[in-house]
Amino acid sequence: MAFRWTDDPDAPAVTVREEDVLENYPLTYRDLTDLLKRRYDNFLENEDYHGLRKRLQQEHRYSIERVLNPSNPKSSRQRFFNANILQGFDKHYKQRIKGRSLSQPKTSAAVTG
Repeated sequence: MAFRWTDDPDAPAVTVREEDVLENYPLTYRDLTDLLKRRYDNFLENEDYHGLRKRLQQEHRYSIERVLNPSNPKSSRQRFFNANILQGFDKHYKQRIKGRSLSQPKTSAAVTG
């Protein structure tokens, strides 16, 4: 079931289980970064990436932060990402041509020696 985050006190209440959250936000920071490395030709894990990721993660539809121990509110926290965040990155990076691996050259011209 799709849902929207809202601060509207008149919106209907919905119960969300832990499994539901992890199903909708399955990507950890490392999962997301590795996915972006495979998806884009011009991706670098640098300050530009971190700035863009931080802007995008402010939207609840792309990211949530949860405590690792729900019974302890002072517990460590971890951020999880929804795959829809790729739409935001698509505007800034060039998608890799399908079928070309990370180790293959970007052109098909042969180098002769």
